[in-house]
Amino acid sequence: MPKIGPGRYRHYKGNEYTVLGVARHSETQEEFVVYRQEYGDRGLWIRPAAMFAETVTVDGVSVARFSHLGGKGSSHQKEEGSGHRVSAPQQEPENTLPPAGSRLL
Repeated sequence: MPKIGPGRYRHYKGNEYTVLGVARHSETQEEFVVYRQEYGDRGLWIRPAAMFAETVTVDGVSVARFSHLGGKGSSHQKEEGSGHRVSAPQQEPENTLPPAGSRLL
């Protein structure tokens, strides 16, 4: 399964979503993708990572369920004009935490 990282994705039905990250179930250790819909109430959703990364058949053609549009560090992309994913260079996540020992205001 390709690594799924933060960024913007398009569902095969056309709507766009922003992946916030991947979380692990506390009991089963299964990975889930945490994402926000970029329409309507912009609700938060989760989906098993294996399902997020799978292909579906539409009119007899295999296409990615979600195709990466851009954003931070994901290798989950769709090659233009096909249903196949190709890898992109991995980017290190940005450190957004304050330095150790610093005080938050």
